[in-house]
Amino acid sequence: MIEKYWKLLEKNRIETSERRIETLFKEDNSRFKKFSVITEDLILDYSKTNIDDNTRINLLRLARNAAIQEKTKDMFSGKKINVTEDRSVLHTALRNLKSPLFVNGIDINLKVKVGLDKALRFAEDVRSGNILSASGETFKDVINVGIGGSELGPKMVSRALSQYQDGPKIHFVSNLDSSDLIDTISKLNLKRTLFIISSKSFTTVETLTNASTIKNIIQSRLGIVGMENFVAVCCAKNKALQFGVKEERIFEFEDWVGGRFSVWGPVGMPVMLAVGADVFRDFLEGASSIDREFQSAKPIQNLPIILALIGIWHTSICKYPSRVVLPYE
Repeated sequence: MIEKYWKLLEKNRIETSERRIETLFKEDNSRFKKFSVITEDLILDYSKTNIDDNTRINLLRLARNAAIQEKTKDMFSGKKINVTEDRSVLHTALRNLKSPLFVNGIDINLKVKVGLDKALRFAEDVRSGNILSASGETFKDVINVGIGGSELGPKMVSRALSQYQDGPKIHFVSNLDSSDLIDTISKLNLKRTLFIISSKSFTTVETLTNASTIKNIIQSRLGIVGMENFVAVCCAKNKALQFGVKEERIFEFEDWVGGRFSVWGPVGMPVMLAVGADVFRDFLEGASSIDREFQSAKPIQNLPIILALIGIWHTSICKYPSRVVLPYE
């Protein structure tokens, strides 16, 4: 059945490839209302895509025959839907702290809450000055040393929530080219800079090379190792200890957290430091509300499902090489 609707979508594309989007609005004054999804205070407007009623019907049928809603339940219940690594995909548990989730007899949400509370306490203590640098001073700047999911998520969210930032200034270093690191630290007071080494395996070459360079620079310039200025975020506590990070400064997360989704947990430490615990918890609750919507809303009114189906239409059917999502206040 999936092949049937895939062929119908390809037929839709052939029949409408020359059509201009503006003609869809001329033919239907209520197009925006029909081709938008509203959930709480979010509006997804997909009326300005070349999708009509027939195309949307076939996309929704494709989703139904692919058993999307059944697979959604599998994901939220902890089943191992990551078949390539034989793992659960439970990043949603990082932002759902209200109800227990037992996987193999272990309450995942309890473990998540313990880890989150530890990270938020640390962030608040840094922000308030209860935790000081190796020189006994408050932290003025933070450099996150990470790459991929250990940088992109926190960097994006820190920028998006900049109007809420009232903590130390956040910087990001990922490039193995030392000029990136040197340019950043040359402008800062190293005595008052906190370094977050963020690496799931704590073996990432770019991250560990930059972290070692920072250690050497601090020792040569300040005459101290200064490990009070280092934090580790990882799944490999022993490797972080070997690097020299103090045990109480190591913030762990589970291997079922994919890199691109890890900002919701301890990898979000830069965000916690920037905006504080209360705003970060609001951030988690906002994401959790969309998770609930994803599980309960009908597909035609389901913001995540509709956005995914538009992506399939554009990428796999229309063969567009890129996509832009434009957020507006």
